[in-house]
Amino acid sequence: MDCPRCGYKIMEGLTTCLQCGANIKDRWVSTEFKASFIKRAAAMLIDGAILALPMFLIFKFVAGGFKGFILCYLLFVVYNTVFEVIKLQATVGKLIMKIMVTDMSGTHLTLGASLKRNFFKLISALTLIGFFLAIFTENKQAMHDLAAKSLVIAKQ
Repeated sequence: MDCPRCGYKIMEGLTTCLQCGANIKDRWVSTEFKASFIKRAAAMLIDGAILALPMFLIFKFVAGGFKGFILCYLLFVVYNTVFEVIKLQATVGKLIMKIMVTDMSGTHLTLGASLKRNFFKLISALTLIGFFLAIFTENKQAMHDLAAKSLVIAKQ
């Protein structure tokens, strides 16, 4: 397992990172490792800026209306899912904000969990309440995190 704070490889059975001293045993209880709503929102804005041009081009040259919306949504899901399941566990925006996506035990999301997380983001976006749940839930999870059993943690 890698330390979520510094990335140092931790031997099984240890409860403290030998590199940075982070308490590994209680990492999901401590708010120290959970990404703030502000960092998550900033990461989403950065990713939105990255996706804005391709989405504009889809609407302008490929398809408009509902068909264009579906193509843009699929682009959004693919972008987020690919970045969440690779070793980085983070989109470009999340990397810049030094946060990453994990499952509830701190390991990589499966492809299925990441797809579920990103498809549920549409519901979070349409209701807005889904995103704001991250402010109020114990593990700082938005609706899509609860659905996929995922966490967004700060990587310091």
